[in-house]
Amino acid sequence: MTRTPLRLTGLLLALSQLLAACAGAPARPSALAAGDDAAVVRHMEAWLAHRMRSEGITGLSIAVVDGPRVVWAHGAGWADANARQPATPDTVYRMGSITKLFTATATMRLAEAGRIDPDAPLAAVLPALQMRDRHAGGAPVAFTARQLMSHHAGLPRDLVGGMWGDTAAPMHSVLPTLAGIDTAYPAGQVFSYSNLGFTLLGLAVEQVSGEDYATHLERTLLGPLGMHTASVTAALPDAAARAHRDGRVEPEMALRDIAAGGLNASVLDMSRFMIAVLDPEDRRLPQAVRGAMQQAQYAGNPLDLDLRMGLGWLLNMPGSDSPDAAGPLIQHDGATLHFSSRLIALPEQRLGVIVASNSAGAGPTVHAAAAYALELFLEARNGPRPASPALFAAREQPWRPDELEVWPGDYSTLAGHVRVSRDGERLHADLAGTRFELIPDSQGRAGLRYRLLGLLPVPIGRLGEIALERRQIAGRDVLVAHAEGGALLAGERMRPEGSGSGPALTGRWRPQAGTPEAALIDHVEVFEDAGVLLSRSVLHAVGGNDAPAVPLRRLDARRVEVLGVLASGGEVAELSEDGRRVRYSGMTLERAQ
Repeated sequence: MTRTPLRLTGLLLALSQLLAACAGAPARPSALAAGDDAAVVRHMEAWLAHRMRSEGITGLSIAVVDGPRVVWAHGAGWADANARQPATPDTVYRMGSITKLFTATATMRLAEAGRIDPDAPLAAVLPALQMRDRHAGGAPVAFTARQLMSHHAGLPRDLVGGMWGDTAAPMHSVLPTLAGIDTAYPAGQVFSYSNLGFTLLGLAVEQVSGEDYATHLERTLLGPLGMHTASVTAALPDAAARAHRDGRVEPEMALRDIAAGGLNASVLDMSRFMIAVLDPEDRRLPQAVRGAMQQAQYAGNPLDLDLRMGLGWLLNMPGSDSPDAAGPLIQHDGATLHFSSRLIALPEQRLGVIVASNSAGAGPTVHAAAAYALELFLEARNGPRPASPALFAAREQPWRPDELEVWPGDYSTLAGHVRVSRDGERLHADLAGTRFELIPDSQGRAGLRYRLLGLLPVPIGRLGEIALERRQIAGRDVLVAHAEGGALLAGERMRPEGSGSGPALTGRWRPQAGTPEAALIDHVEVFEDAGVLLSRSVLHAVGGNDAPAVPLRRLDARRVEVLGVLASGGEVAELSEDGRRVRYSGMTLERAQ
């Protein structure tokens, strides 16, 4: 329901859009007079209009909060293209994973009242949770609410089976399925984003409060905050903006996991939430709750590097396109099948921005617009910030012989499978279907350069500023990405393991006919490439872009790990005894004939 910030795949998929959008874009104001919000507004409206035209975005709304008031709110395009209903600041959008901030807030308010212990196993307040931890010998899971709120519980990202559909089962329907689902990582080992974790938090809120999740949020948060057009629902409300793809109205599927992504709200509704978060005089959110949620968790975790998570809030994500040198920053993105949103704020400046769109593929513009508006309004208050130093500078000398030897290999990364290969005195990286040249800097790190048709260098924007480093951390041979904001775990080098024994996995697999997943996923292709077992999901149009190839690692004859940022650990897929079906993430895939 949300894109992990600095997912390299997202940067690659957005690259062509971003390059096109830069052509002819309104020039940034050369200087902003103190307090000249009007100049910022004029520029932002022109910039948004240009981006929306160049990228075919149907509708978008934005609001900016400064202390206790909204200083700008704007809507552009259409809330419903068929009905010619304009998008306004009052247009209701699906907020997606920004919902998690409300789930975390509800959890912490119950913790403040002594009804949830954030550091006790969640099963203490949710006894129906019968999941087992494969990393603890099959013992009952012992992850805590704190680990769930900071995405360190080691859970799979999603339980895909039943997650979306024309109608959605209630949240508690995940519990029986989880009894047969494996954990992905040991709790506390690594940041691993999980929608499923917030679904469990929502169920804990229901269990402790005695109310269903939506009712509890509306009674304790949405109503008191004055978010009168906001709601939490499985299906998109009739009063909300229609979902669009390529300018056409499309159905938005209902969502089971409403505690992870079911909030519907306007940018003005969300402004009221931001004011309560940012204004120290506002008493609608207890100060202790706000402070705890904005406190970095697991700061000493070696694999987290410079990534910092609060409780619900993302505090620092290297490469996330956010203003620096302006004090602590809090943010969260949201994305569903057709909607995108971003909330970003500077608590010390009491300045925040919310952007939302009802157009599939608008994510890069929503993300950039929020950061750009925050930067310009900040400049109108505090003056221009000094330019950031270059993050990557290629050295003139070629790769040294020792460097040419250590880089080649296969990596499991945020972008899926990456293969680094040597061609004479050059190194290349193949990722997300694109070949990049690796170029060295003075520290032996690698930058990415793209050549059109293998000949002409083409600018690749912020992707070209990332420096990649090989490093040993916690006994692992990892790939570290250096970007604005610090260092981020990007992947791990894979160890050669061979195809292993057991029934063959290669071939084409389709979701079981008649299931909601079949409307999203056309098929999953499993194949071998130079000894590496890979899978690639091919989605129907409603699901967006096809996923990149992801490495698989055999655990035994019938089970494989679907790898992510680490080369061991990850979600588990299990093959049936007859080799004709695969059970994965709560859904069944059948071998295509």
